[in-house]
Amino acid sequence: MVVIDSLDQQMAIAATLDSSLIFSEGTSAGLLSAQERLQDDLQKQALLIRELQNSASATQSTLQSDLQQLRRDKDQLDSRYQAMQAGYADILATYNEQAEQIVTELVAELDTVLSGQGSIQLRFRPGSANLVIPEGYLFRPGSSSRLSADHELILSAVARVIEDQPLLKLRIEGHTDSEEGRIDNWSFAAARTARITRILVDEFYLSPSRLSAASYGEYAPLSSNATPEGRAKNRRIEFVFYRDLNNLSRAFQNLNSEINDPD
Repeated sequence: MVVIDSLDQQMAIAATLDSSLIFSEGTSAGLLSAQERLQDDLQKQALLIRELQNSASATQSTLQSDLQQLRRDKDQLDSRYQAMQAGYADILATYNEQAEQIVTELVAELDTVLSGQGSIQLRFRPGSANLVIPEGYLFRPGSSSRLSADHELILSAVARVIEDQPLLKLRIEGHTDSEEGRIDNWSFAAARTARITRILVDEFYLSPSRLSAASYGEYAPLSSNATPEGRAKNRRIEFVFYRDLNNLSRAFQNLNSEINDPD
């Protein structure tokens, strides 16, 4: 009985060992399979990392190239902007200075041939120059129709400027003092400017499209109306020489085309 029990124990132990061996072999096979899958995953991950690195390198290169192009574009835009600013300044300077120079020369010319009724003045505004003529040079006192002896000298000089400078236009402005006349001051100044405009068209053959007339009456004085001297200064005709704004706009457009479309 002892021998049989011992033999049974040995057989049980052998069975257990066989079972453990089989389990061990199965476990090892599973581990090997898992290891192989992990290796495959690692290889795939390594390949993906290399692709991402290559893509990142290409993207960085593209971004650097784009950044350089943007900087070049910015430099070009800055250069164009500076050229445009300088061009605008030159155009505006020419636009303002031409009228100023012409009227300054006109005043010097008139000063040599006229005297007596009061000083001729200059007034400059952006884009225009005003020749300020006291009323006595053009009209008899208190009249909007009777002209003074010197009116032809002044109007012929004014007409010659307009004829010689096709880009200039002329506005004739009438001004009075605040004293009441036989008609209201606005109408009185308007009648004077209409008379001068008609003479420039009919006798000096200026184009009506280049002339305009305006009346300010007593509402744009140069001096106080409280004194005789001030009132005399306010009674005047102003010849306003100015450049056509359409010409200025075209000059700006041409500059833009030259800068932005050089070809």
